[in-house]
Amino acid sequence: MSSAPHSASLRRRDIFLLAAYGVATVLVYVCLHGIYRPDNLDDAWFLSCAHNHVVNGIERDVVFATVPGVNGYGGVMLFGKSFTWLYGTVLRVVGWTKCAAHLLSTLWVVCGAACWGAILVKLGFTRRLALFLGAALLLVEPCFGAANQARPDALSWLLVSGAFLAFLCRRCFWAGLLAAVAIEIHPVGLAAFLYMASAVVARALGRGQGKPMPLADFLWLCAGVGAGFAYYLALHASSLGLLPQILGQGNASDGAWSNFLFSYFFKTKYYRHLFELVAILLCAGFLVWRRQGREQPFVLVFFGAALLFSLIIRRPSFMYVVYVYPAFLLLLFWTFERQGRLGLAACLLLVFLLPQYAFVWSRNHDWDMDAYLAQVRALVPQDDSPVVGRPNDWFAFPERTFYADCYQGDFSAHAPPSFVLIAGDTFRHGGYGAFKPAIRHQYTMAELGRFQSRGETVVIYQLTK
Repeated sequence: MSSAPHSASLRRRDIFLLAAYGVATVLVYVCLHGIYRPDNLDDAWFLSCAHNHVVNGIERDVVFATVPGVNGYGGVMLFGKSFTWLYGTVLRVVGWTKCAAHLLSTLWVVCGAACWGAILVKLGFTRRLALFLGAALLLVEPCFGAANQARPDALSWLLVSGAFLAFLCRRCFWAGLLAAVAIEIHPVGLAAFLYMASAVVARALGRGQGKPMPLADFLWLCAGVGAGFAYYLALHASSLGLLPQILGQGNASDGAWSNFLFSYFFKTKYYRHLFELVAILLCAGFLVWRRQGREQPFVLVFFGAALLFSLIIRRPSFMYVVYVYPAFLLLLFWTFERQGRLGLAACLLLVFLLPQYAFVWSRNHDWDMDAYLAQVRALVPQDDSPVVGRPNDWFAFPERTFYADCYQGDFSAHAPPSFVLIAGDTFRHGGYGAFKPAIRHQYTMAELGRFQSRGETVVIYQLTK
């Protein structure tokens, strides 16, 4: 199951190309830190859940009021306590900031990419391919996006990758345990078992080069999963009644063809991933046409497993692509390596990605989160009155009662005597739907001040019954 000998050794130009990847990675991560997706609501969503869980002992989502299984997991009642404990423990020390959370996510992605380099070596691929794939994973958007968000995907993906590496090293108890913890962090952690199944099937198809999975390894895997299940029960036993609702409604798609791959390739801005889709399909077709997939069955088996996984996980969040992108990148790089053109593939990928990140920097380089939050704090009274604002505004007041503009609950049912409203373009253009009925009929508004932020007028109001 080894690759072509002529491609196995690292060449001088490979060293220069890997160095270019290293420089590009550092520049992209440094230049886009904190500005990659400045208005991403997921940062406040997940970190507010972490804060309420770790600091206040609240398991429900009280900032966005998401409903379990309908528009989220409703807090950490059934998933995510490992994530909130880890991030919350660190952020309680260094501060509840986006930048600190993103640095944690970046650490997990770097470790995950390193795991994939070791995984490819264990699977019999060349070290040259392993180095290029590990370097490229840090720059492709699914991984870079996970590294620059406070979502649980980065941590879960690391544990999924670590579980697969442990499985290949025949540390099957740890493989099962890590996979189970990855699922507790996020249900998409099920990908770990798909990775393992791909290796087992590829070994069976490898023309007698591999042996069936030993019974002892399978039993150790089951023991690890059992230990992970016990860990899950210790965290969530009181909320198990919600599990069918969350797994049923929470895994629904919004159309027959809609899933996270469809969202990634066809619903992202500027259709920027269509080039990747064409390249992936051409490489898959080439391997099937030339029957080269037989030389390393894992490539096409893993690719097929990724497609199958997109049918199992129906929720159309393109963030989940991070779990299957190693299969796509491996397909691309191994196809080019078989033709002696791995360096060309790595160059083309770098040329494809860097202009996109440069464009993001040109659009967002003037964003200063700290300056914005300072302006908000300066205008909001320093008392205990609740605050209603955009997701980013939560970072100015993590210790206060806060309601996000996209609040899903019934605000009128527990409307406070007074609160502070942070209103921007979203408020003026039809947002804040949960609050406007109460504002019109129950409150009077007094402006506290206003300021400009990236061409938007932000107005602070005091509302009193």
